[in-house]
Amino acid sequence: GERLSLSVDRSPVLSVLPSLQFLVEYPYGCLEQTVSRAWPYLVLGEIQKALHPDKDESGNTNKILAETVSRVCSMMTSQGGFGLWPGYNTPDPWRSVNATFFLVEAKDRVSVAPSVLESSLNYLNLLMALPVESYYSKPYAYSTKAFAAFVLTRAGRAPLGWLQTLSAHEKDMYPSGRIFLAGAKALVAGNADALKALDDAQLKLGEKDALGLNMSLESNLRNRSLLLYFWSLVAPADARTTSLCLDVAQELSRQRWYTTQDAGMAALALGTYLQKTGGAVAGKYD
Repeated sequence: GERLSLSVDRSPVLSVLPSLQFLVEYPYGCLEQTVSRAWPYLVLGEIQKALHPDKDESGNTNKILAETVSRVCSMMTSQGGFGLWPGYNTPDPWRSVNATFFLVEAKDRVSVAPSVLESSLNYLNLLMALPVESYYSKPYAYSTKAFAAFVLTRAGRAPLGWLQTLSAHEKDMYPSGRIFLAGAKALVAGNADALKALDDAQLKLGEKDALGLNMSLESNLRNRSLLLYFWSLVAPADARTTSLCLDVAQELSRQRWYTTQDAGMAALALGTYLQKTGGAVAGKYD
């Protein structure tokens, strides 16, 4: 088909704008929606710098992040996990990991109470130790554990023994679980070898994938965004990272409707890519 040359420093920024606007306008809601709405603000500075280098919006961005941290903390339960709404006393495993992921990423930008962070990370350790039978299903169990292992690794507490144990159960995971496990290994190793080992065919959901109630909120766009995020962290200058950046940008420009998960992860991934590279690499759209 026709090929159009675009500069990567502009195309990801421009493609992410609709998803950013969608999230800005999305009203505060449940735990997952609250967190998804906030992801772009962690990297919004990079996007704003690319679009408006003469403006400094960091004060407003940090205000929104601080408000989000406060709302997330209001949903913490006595176990250290997070309920779906304020006042819920039963933590939701996957969404609790997702909320802790946000707090770990946000703590370098805004204040996060050490006691809250400690409690939420301890809850992740609890999830790692829970028997698989305690979860809704085996794929959900191992995918949640892989997600928790990544967040612990990102927080500087890599559960090396668990990473080895989980590696024996990759086939029991959803695509996102395999990505989170590979991402944790890549962070520990400081290179992209674990990410390179992922079978791309296995990472496509397929129409008949048995996702149960889809408790891990799987989607191809979100998983591709997660891959871009991990590659940007460990190998930002790699050709594979640039290719993923273009893939995510292209998919964002094609889709007319996003879930909050899709939009949030895509914005985080593209913003992280810009943060790590400045985006100064030429690329092509098909």
